[in-house]
Amino acid sequence: LKLCKGISYAAVAAHADKNGRRKLAALLVEHEPRSSKQVPLLLSIGEEDIALMKATECGDTDLVYLVLFHIWQMRQPLEFFGTIQARQLARDLFITYARYVPVNHFSNGKTV
Repeated sequence: LKLCKGISYAAVAAHADKNGRRKLAALLVEHEPRSSKQVPLLLSIGEEDIALMKATECGDTDLVYLVLFHIWQMRQPLEFFGTIQARQLARDLFITYARYVPVNHFSNGKTV
């Protein structure tokens, strides 16, 4: 695909995922140079940890929040906090967010 100018790795990876080729999609998305395309696709194929790594590495706080909220919905609180603990930017952004939202916002049937 490198020889084909204008072809998006993310688009090809999304097509691979839709056709049940999740491993191929994961390999292709690694070559996508734009984090804004890469991170959401990683989330859609279940690669939350890699998505968090990519989002924090690029420093785009919108992408980090996207991943944080996705992981919050998918995992139990203890696992969520264990996941973000290793990523300082993610942890700091979540702490900042948590300071400004009502406590009951975090309940969602989960116990913290």
